[in-house]
Amino acid sequence: DGEDIPVEEEEEAEQPEEEEEEDLDSLPPLPSLAFAVSMFCLDAAYDTQSEDLLAPAFEAFPEKDYCLLTIPHEATEPVLLRTFSRVPANPTSMFPEVLYLTHRAGLLPGFQVRQAKEADLEQVRALLASFEERKAMYERFLEQMGQDIAMVALCQGQVVGLAVVSVDVDLQELSTNFALERCVNLSHHAEEHLAELETCVLNPIFAHHRRFLLTEVMRMVGASCLTMRVGPHQTSVPEVVLGDFFQVPGRRLVSADPAPYALFVLTRKLASQHKPSCNARIVVAGASETGLACLEHLLQMPFAKFLAITLLAPGGVRVGGIAGLYDSASVAKLGLDAQVQILDNRLVGVDRDAHEARLADGSTLKYECLLLCTGLQDQTRARLGIHPQDQVPVYNYQDILNELTEDEATQLQGVVVYGDTLDALSCITTLLARGVPAAAALHVKPAGAPHQATGLVAAALAAAQARAEGDAPAVSCEEGLTLTRVDFDEHGAAAVFDKDGEPVVMGCDLLVTCDAPEVDPAVFYALNDASVVYDGRLVVDHEFRTNDPDIYSAGTLAKFSRRYANATLPMENYNSREVGTMLAESVIRRFLGAHMGAGVRARLEPGHAPSPALPKAVGTFLPGKMYGMYVALPPVFAEETAGGPKPHRFSPLTKSTEGHLEMHLDAQGLINAILYCGTRRIDIARLACIIGLPAAYLDNLPLKVQGSQVRDILDFIGSPWASALFHDKFPALRAMLVSELKQRQGDVKADNSSLALSNIVQCAVLKFVQQNASELVAYTVPEE
Repeated sequence: DGEDIPVEEEEEAEQPEEEEEEDLDSLPPLPSLAFAVSMFCLDAAYDTQSEDLLAPAFEAFPEKDYCLLTIPHEATEPVLLRTFSRVPANPTSMFPEVLYLTHRAGLLPGFQVRQAKEADLEQVRALLASFEERKAMYERFLEQMGQDIAMVALCQGQVVGLAVVSVDVDLQELSTNFALERCVNLSHHAEEHLAELETCVLNPIFAHHRRFLLTEVMRMVGASCLTMRVGPHQTSVPEVVLGDFFQVPGRRLVSADPAPYALFVLTRKLASQHKPSCNARIVVAGASETGLACLEHLLQMPFAKFLAITLLAPGGVRVGGIAGLYDSASVAKLGLDAQVQILDNRLVGVDRDAHEARLADGSTLKYECLLLCTGLQDQTRARLGIHPQDQVPVYNYQDILNELTEDEATQLQGVVVYGDTLDALSCITTLLARGVPAAAALHVKPAGAPHQATGLVAAALAAAQARAEGDAPAVSCEEGLTLTRVDFDEHGAAAVFDKDGEPVVMGCDLLVTCDAPEVDPAVFYALNDASVVYDGRLVVDHEFRTNDPDIYSAGTLAKFSRRYANATLPMENYNSREVGTMLAESVIRRFLGAHMGAGVRARLEPGHAPSPALPKAVGTFLPGKMYGMYVALPPVFAEETAGGPKPHRFSPLTKSTEGHLEMHLDAQGLINAILYCGTRRIDIARLACIIGLPAAYLDNLPLKVQGSQVRDILDFIGSPWASALFHDKFPALRAMLVSELKQRQGDVKADNSSLALSNIVQCAVLKFVQQNASELVAYTVPEE
């Protein structure tokens, strides 16, 4: 009859609202149901037979049902643990090791998968009893069972798992939104051979049979590839997905309707490849773009998986903005809620010796690796001694963006916006759009140079307004004032400024601070108390490590050590996404060096700092319903935004029928910067695509501009003929061609012919267009 297998029983309908807490010491002792492995040693040549030791171990303890085993967080998982299940720890757990367990029933023979039958329904209902959505899951199981695409897993005749699939998969939608070719060879998997895994439930005792279950499901529905979609706030994801499926990277889209979910896939080939796990507790402080890029790279590794990542995101994960590298759809494609423990909390202390991060609510997190990606924010409130809990009319731009209503805005009679930053320009635009009269707003600029590209955008705004028809609402501006304090009374606030040593007092209903961003004081004091080296920014080496090898940092908070001769640019001049990816690669090299894949760059020489090369972009909303954008290569961005003379400036291309546009070229004819201000909203990611390209790629644009053949540069590069330049796979095509041509250059010179080079480029471009024909509809490929 077989052995009874433990199954979770259905929850009781009524439970007491409150239960008195009992002291654990006062509870009667419970019988122990487990034994623990205290030492495990096996010759590596016999690793695959380690499971054979479990049966005799259970025979030695016939009264025990469970076997426990713990390993250090940084230890490599032995093959024996493939039969065990990892027990997730509580977020603030102080337990020093990772706990695994297995049940004696997991060793029973006879595990099989077949199509569901009517006789299985009672046991299926019991299997789903512990799920909140059990009713919907059961109804979907019944629906799909009628189409023979609902399967059950059995052991000794008892239902221990189930799977529900759908054979309606839109391959076009998936390949448009995700880089499927990185995980799946699409030439081997036709659309009719794809299936979507909707539900998969498996008794944890049999978790080590996950891949067998999945491959059997594929065989029974005639599929060669399984997919599963995970929504942005979906936390109850089957362990088979997170443990065995491969996450597909999202793609940058021009489409206005991107897919708002993460995609996971599994093929028969991938099911045969074991992915090593990393149990190291990684705490990422800050949901900045650098932090999100680091998480993206860690989660989407095809050759390993990180299981213990915590993200500290005060206020949640907030993205967007005219120049934002992430939006809500791209964050949804990361599947953060399903794979990362996200805490709405702030870092306030670090104990380096104990490897503990102290949080604002008094809790503590253990870590093996602490990644500081908090970035920089306006700290005027902190500088004035205003605490976060103080209810005073002093806000920052994010507060205005998220909280100020139109009814409140129309009642304001005096608003002071302090700062010479792009956020200050955006804030003024937002206030006017919400209903604040232009006469009631005042822009106060502190002494000193504008922050980053603010001066460039302001100059472009003035040029655009000079050409525009009609008058935009004018906001008064005062310059050279430094905010020193704020006094409060029942009528509002009185901001006190210093100008040339004399106090200037300005009364207002609302003071909005948008000054140059600085480090969070709580983070600074936490690092200072922990003796982490800080020199204007957090000092890191070529692997993004601070003077503590377990604390890393990247993004605007950090800077490379002065000992690197090539580290001449502040890190805020680099592309945040590229920097975050480099940080993730450093973490991978530390914990998974033996399992690194081809996508991870090799370790740099100790004497050289990384040199990110992707364009840096900033943008803002401007009065008069205008948009301001500046995108440039890192050296140019640093030079142009620092002020002062520009020794290698070339005449820009400035053809634009609306607004103001400058396209800068270097001496070699490469496009190295674009400045735009106008009423047309442009995808700044598209502009970034052509930064660094030769102007010849744009059909010799400089010559056409000089010959008055181009009336508007934006219209010209936005024409269908240029769509391939903005395709997300075009950089890979160009890199491949450059590498190929360099290798063949010597042979071509020996033949004294350029025909071979032309053939190589032509064949590669035609193949590129053919492979992406559904997206490059403006191109016609000649028939063979």
